[in-house]
Amino acid sequence: MNKGQVQLQSGLGELEGQMKVLAEGMSASTAGLSKVKTGLGDAQRYIGTMSKEDDGSTFAIPKKVINSAEFQESIATYMSKDKRTMRFGIVLDVNPYSKEAMAIVETIDRKVAAANESSELENKQLVLGGKTVQNIDLQTLSQDDFTRTLIIMLIGIGLVLVFITRSAWQTLIIISSLLISYFTALGLTELVSGLLFKDAMLGWNVPFFCFIMSVALGVDYSIFLMMRYREEKSFSYEGIVAASKEMGGVIMAVAVILGGTFAALIPSGILTLMQVAIAVIICLILLSLVMIPIYITAMMGLTEKIRRLFNKNKLLFVSCVDHIKKFNCFSQRNNFHQDQGN
Repeated sequence: MNKGQVQLQSGLGELEGQMKVLAEGMSASTAGLSKVKTGLGDAQRYIGTMSKEDDGSTFAIPKKVINSAEFQESIATYMSKDKRTMRFGIVLDVNPYSKEAMAIVETIDRKVAAANESSELENKQLVLGGKTVQNIDLQTLSQDDFTRTLIIMLIGIGLVLVFITRSAWQTLIIISSLLISYFTALGLTELVSGLLFKDAMLGWNVPFFCFIMSVALGVDYSIFLMMRYREEKSFSYEGIVAASKEMGGVIMAVAVILGGTFAALIPSGILTLMQVAIAVIICLILLSLVMIPIYITAMMGLTEKIRRLFNKNKLLFVSCVDHIKKFNCFSQRNNFHQDQGN
């Protein structure tokens, strides 16, 4: 009986402690339900605010979220301290270094500029950045420099050729041969680069260096030919053919030597240098085998034949005029004698 009473007293003491824990749990549960009620009220007010916006132009954010440290950190990532500059991130699904990416970014730039004119951001400065935009700016800059260099070089070369050849037509023939060789070499270089290196896109500086080298070398070869042509003294079709035969070996030898020199750039492993070497070598082959011995010779021979035909027709016309004048004089003389006889 005594032991049972002791165990009963101990059990009642434990029950009393558990009742206290139960009371504390009930108090915590009441506080939790109050927080849930408050949260439901906030959510209801948030949904009510969003429902008032029909066009969805405003996105409502609770004040607690706005004032939270996490949200302020995200704002600092995309906005300046004075909240007057904001940044948007655009992730393309294509290679950012490709031409396709450049076209997409240019389209984005045009659409953003058009939307800026009719939005709340009117007269605000909008700027695009990133690797693709840098490549576009670099391409634009290189194209402007290339165009300026091309114009200056062609004008200077044209003046020198006019002084040497004493003919504007021959100067145009030589310059056209250089341009045809240059653009043909660029096209073939893209084809060869795609087959050998699996990259058909030329580097931004390949056309620039290729133009300088190919035009400089092509002008030298053309000057060799024209100086030899002027030594013929006849300035005829036979003269340009003879000059081409005599200078062909020299031009071929120089082209082979320079082609071997540029071929040394191919083992470098640098794509830009390899493309420049291939473009210059192709241009040298075109100049030494096609443009100088065939194109320039044929065009100058055709010019000479047209000039001869024009001179022949001119002489025939002058002869006819002389005969007509003589006939008129003879008729006037006969009429005069008849008048005297009468």
